Amino acid sequence: MASSTTNTLLKALGAAVLVMVLLSVVGTIVSIVMGVVATVVSLVLSLLVLGVVAWAVLGLVSFLGDDSTAATGRRGKPWDDAVTESRGWRKHLPGGGDTTGTRRDDPADRLRERYVAGEIDEAEFERRMDRLLDRDSTDRTGGRNGTGRSSRDRNWER
Repeated sequence: MASSTTNTLLKALGAAVLVMVLLSVVGTIVSIVMGVVATVVSLVLSLLVLGVVAWAVLGLVSFLGDDSTAATGRRGKPWDDAVTESRGWRKHLPGGGDTTGTRRDDPADRLRERYVAGEIDEAEFERRMDRLLDRDSTDRTGGRNGTGRSSRDRNWER
């Protein structure tokens, strides 16, 4: 009877050791998988943060270093002034929003900007441009019409 009890105890002890080894192997595998998952998540988050920082730095550099004065004669993209002027933002910018420090007083340029911004349609643009061209030709030939007032005076009254 003692040997049967010993055999049973040895079998139970062997089963317990086997369970412990299996649990250790499963724990190790789970630990490795969780480590890999944590590493991948950490890498993705790090790359995401690095990408956002790089995007912000590039945006800041582009904003501060955007100098296209060679193409437009002023700082910024050619359509910037038309958009900001059409929305009324120019008056809130330092110097009236003119980035070169001088005002552009050419009525044809202002008219083109309003047309590009969509404030006036094509027919109105052409009508006003014709009026500007007529005014310029009148101003060059003496600047006075039959009323005794220059066309410039008439346009300021409108």
